[in-house]
Amino acid sequence: VSSFPWDEDFEAGGTEWTLLNGTGITNTWNIGSAINNGGTNSLYISNDNGVSHTYTNNSYSVVSAYRDVSIPASAASISLSFDFLGDAESCCDYVRVWAVPITYSPEAGTTFGDMITATGSAPTGRVQLGGNFNTELSFVNESLVIPSAYAGETFRLVFQWKNDGSVGSNPPAAIDNVNITVFNCLAPSGLVASNITTDEATVSWDDNTSGAPSF
Repeated sequence: VSSFPWDEDFEAGGTEWTLLNGTGITNTWNIGSAINNGGTNSLYISNDNGVSHTYTNNSYSVVSAYRDVSIPASAASISLSFDFLGDAESCCDYVRVWAVPITYSPEAGTTFGDMITATGSAPTGRVQLGGNFNTELSFVNESLVIPSAYAGETFRLVFQWKNDGSVGSNPPAAIDNVNITVFNCLAPSGLVASNITTDEATVSWDDNTSGAPSF
């Protein structure tokens, strides 16, 4: 990915994505038509190779899907958004989103040790974007900030699913409509609207010349 804004709805089959599902793992990433949020396809966890959007909650699984992203050096702020659905288990079954170096390939496996762990900081470390994504029975849009330290860098965007082999409720994770937008200026702050009538308003804001953007 090097042209922005970038949108991925998986309608073309998502062949540019690498699915690290390992061997002998029950719950795996698939791109198919068992679930979607518009169109036909999405990226989702399945226990039958994509036929259905279900998972076996007593079979420990750690699997990843990734795509490499090259951010232009002129980027002042970078946003990531995607549509997410998945109930799973509130404590222990979830998706995590990572930005990692392109020299790093996540492990697929059936133990806690196969999960990505945070190290260092952007752009050379393994950086978690957001928290644990689960307990959503309907698609919601998630918006995250990608650190501006990735400007001029190429990183690996990873969606990692983990379920711990105990309990949990279907459906598992599904992801659709991934978007990365690059801005050449920082987002404004202190947005204030006043003198609001039925056909006009006065809007003021502060320019950001430094610091982290907000979305």
